[in-house]
Amino acid sequence: MKIYCNNQFVEKETLGEVLEPGYLFGWGVFETFRPRGGNIPFLNEHIGRLRDGAKFLQLECPDLDYKQIILSLMAQNDLEDAYVRINVFKKRKGAGCIIQVSEFDYYKEEDYQKGAKIIFSDIIRYSKDEFLSVKSLSYVKNRIAWLAAQKQQKEEAIFLNERWFLQEGSRSNIFLVKNKKVFTPGLSCGLLAGVTRKAVIDICRDNKIKIVEGEFTKTDLLNCDEVFLTSSLMGIMPVAQAADRSFNIDKFTVTPKIRKLYKKLI
Repeated sequence: MKIYCNNQFVEKETLGEVLEPGYLFGWGVFETFRPRGGNIPFLNEHIGRLRDGAKFLQLECPDLDYKQIILSLMAQNDLEDAYVRINVFKKRKGAGCIIQVSEFDYYKEEDYQKGAKIIFSDIIRYSKDEFLSVKSLSYVKNRIAWLAAQKQQKEEAIFLNERWFLQEGSRSNIFLVKNKKVFTPGLSCGLLAGVTRKAVIDICRDNKIKIVEGEFTKTDLLNCDEVFLTSSLMGIMPVAQAADRSFNIDKFTVTPKIRKLYKKLI
């Protein structure tokens, strides 16, 4: 059967997975992370979250040797430092899985020295939306928020919930530092339980750095001493500017300490 696709008529069968429910309706989950050589930090945590998310979306996550597949893909593509993305998605019969790798070229050391600039998104998300706890293929709000930041030449957009409490970034979790104490929005605010977020919380607890999960406002962020973002791809990124407030990241003390401990951990 012929269908129209991008200025040409093609056989429907040639589009393969594009026409499966997972891609037609954003019905699936994904994980992204960064292996280095033969080391894949927090792989069990990523696969665990992938399986939990698939179960939430009533998908059966394929039982694969993810580590072996990823290492094989890296070897076949001659990669040492890689970007990995796993998609598990709804098919008309069962679930599909696509794993892709590419060269990691997202963040350079100069990016951490310069720090990120962030905005506050105009998109308000409801804290009781259970789907926010799933890393779903239905990711359009995140991408639109990120695009708004890009248009303003900023690196990230921060979501607020319906009660005006901080949630997370479009691609990251957020942490505040005030008087040497670390604060981060709690899961009840409506956010994804980030793998790196959990690692940072554990680092703080293991190293006697006071860490508090709770409800924090935009004003709290703008009045704190330090701000940093976390994700499996960026690791720990200092924030140099939030809206009109600038931070002197050269004077940060807690963020560099946590970043050093994190780099040692991975």
